[in-house]
Amino acid sequence: TGQFTATASPMHRPHTEFTATLLENGEVLIVGGPIAELYDPSTQKFLGTNGEPHVARKDHASVLLENGTVLITGGYAGNVPQASAETFSPKTLTFTLLSSEMTIPRVLHAITLLSDGDVVVTGGFSGTSPHDQVDLFDHRNQAFNPAGVMAYHRASHRQTLTSSGQILIVGGTTLEGGILSAN
Repeated sequence: TGQFTATASPMHRPHTEFTATLLENGEVLIVGGPIAELYDPSTQKFLGTNGEPHVARKDHASVLLENGTVLITGGYAGNVPQASAETFSPKTLTFTLLSSEMTIPRVLHAITLLSDGDVVVTGGFSGTSPHDQVDLFDHRNQAFNPAGVMAYHRASHRQTLTSSGQILIVGGTTLEGGILSAN
C-alpha cells in the first residue's frame, strides 16, 4: 500500500545493533542484547522464545541455514568481541551454543549462505583494525575453518551470493584507506 502501520503489540524490549532473520514459517527472529523474540506477521505480535541466547550480542551477524535453523555469529558481549556462535531452532524455540568458534573474534562482519549449505564469514573488527580473514562454516560438522584472506581488511561491509555462485563483497571500513569503495 505504500503506507507504514504500527504493529499490534510493541517488542518485549527495545533493541539496537540487532539482527532480524526471516524464518521458513514466515516469522522473524530478532536477536540482540540479552533476549530474543519472534515477530508473527499473521498476528502482528511479538512472541518470546524458550530460553535466551547464550551470549548477549550486539553488532553480530545471522543467517538462515538450509535446515531451517539460524546461525548467529560474533558481535560484542558488553565491550568484548566474540568468536563464539550459536544456533536457534524454530522447532524448539531454543538456542544452542556451538563448541566450534570462528578463528578470530568478529564484530560488524558479514556472513553469506552458500548453495551447498556452508556459510562464508568475512572481515569484521575485534579491536581497532578491520580483519581480512575469511572463515568457512561447515554446516555438516558445525565447525569453522580458515578459508583465506580478502584483498582488503573490511568491517561494516555487505556481501551477497550472486547467480554465478560468487560472493560480491562491497564497501565497508578498511585499514588501507578509511571507507572502502572497492569490491
